[in-house]
Amino acid sequence: MRTLDLIAFCITAIFGISEWVLIFSMKKKGISSVKKDRTTISFILAITISVAIAILLSFYLNGIGFLKIVLSHKILMVLTIFFVFIGMMIRWFSIITLNKYFSTNLTIVDGHTLCKGGLYKYIRHPSYLRATISFVGVGLYFSNLISFCIIVSSIVIGYIHRIRNEEKMLINHFGKKYVDYQNETKMLVPFIW
Repeated sequence: MRTLDLIAFCITAIFGISEWVLIFSMKKKGISSVKKDRTTISFILAITISVAIAILLSFYLNGIGFLKIVLSHKILMVLTIFFVFIGMMIRWFSIITLNKYFSTNLTIVDGHTLCKGGLYKYIRHPSYLRATISFVGVGLYFSNLISFCIIVSSIVIGYIHRIRNEEKMLINHFGKKYVDYQNETKMLVPFIW
């Protein structure tokens, strides 16, 4: 295995493993509430199945040369490393900014306040932006256009659905304060959307 391949594989594996560790560590801390959020497990399961299908398809389709991404292997691995790393950095900054209010489930914790600092000054869901960016890198890693589209579209569709549920919950909790915050910020992409 070439050095760039190894780095791309390791950073992609770290990304995946860190997400699962985060999910289970939240449950141990008692921060998340499965009773309040039944969508998280189905969301994670749907994303995992979509990515697994995309990975299997990439091996088959690349084997027969169908819709392989036409970039040099070296460029694909550098792009993979870049996107996954940037996505992980955004995720960590989001977690640090939210601190005790961060949860992998859609839930409101005792004393929950509306966070408008850090990346939250510009967008309401930086953690979901990071997932999209990271999964662009994961999609590139498998070097197939169909696999890439399955991975990225499943993430975007899944997060749009999740954002709608989360924003309903936040409006129910914060009321006009959150509606005003929605009007001041973009949902997912700074200054754009």
